[in-house]
Amino acid sequence: MQAIILNSGTGSRMGCRTQNLPKCLLPLGEGHTVLSKQVDSLADNGIRDMVLTTGQFHDTIKSYLLHRYGDRYQFQFIHNDRFKTTNYIYSLHLIRDYINSDCILLHGDLVYESGVMRGLLRSPNRNTVLVSPGEELPEKDFKAHIAQGRILQIAINIFHDCKFLLPLYRLEYSFMKQWLEQINEYIAQDKIAVYAENALNDLLKTELTLLPHYYEGFCMEIDTEEDYSICLSRNAL
Repeated sequence: MQAIILNSGTGSRMGCRTQNLPKCLLPLGEGHTVLSKQVDSLADNGIRDMVLTTGQFHDTIKSYLLHRYGDRYQFQFIHNDRFKTTNYIYSLHLIRDYINSDCILLHGDLVYESGVMRGLLRSPNRNTVLVSPGEELPEKDFKAHIAQGRILQIAINIFHDCKFLLPLYRLEYSFMKQWLEQINEYIAQDKIAVYAENALNDLLKTELTLLPHYYEGFCMEIDTEEDYSICLSRNAL
């Protein structure tokens, strides 16, 4: 199994904290960063092949991981040189030739307790994504429209019959391959500023089945200074 970690964003909403440092390298205490927590949780669950997309801080991220982990794990760094003008749909387009197995896909600013990853990997469902069972719906984050146990749409501006979704996916290779093929069609049409989930939604309407994984424990994205403060208060994750 492989992991795909998306780290090509600029982190502009974090102000001065991310002027010279990517969000994924924000410290979380006890010598850890957001990224080291992710890598350790993946490795602890047997995933040592990791594909990372990068943008503005390509060299910084690469140097950090190679210095911290050496050759213990297999890292592949895919640089999105159009990070200023594209969404991560373009970064996923760039990794299409590097994915060859079932995978975990997650955003690089996601912080979670170790049990969240463990629970996802132990789930009997092979194509699934984290969904909060009861948290209040956020205004500006992803929601999942769910009907008859299936996720039918993932978007920000939907609220009816929805649950709060966190971008941590477990996907079979065949599922990921179809998603990447649909992404390629979007790129061919110059749809580079939309979410990758727009392409996924096209498939969820027809041929692909994605199931919600109702997780237990702490999990959140770091989008703002307030988010970061919350994560720091949980530095024993």
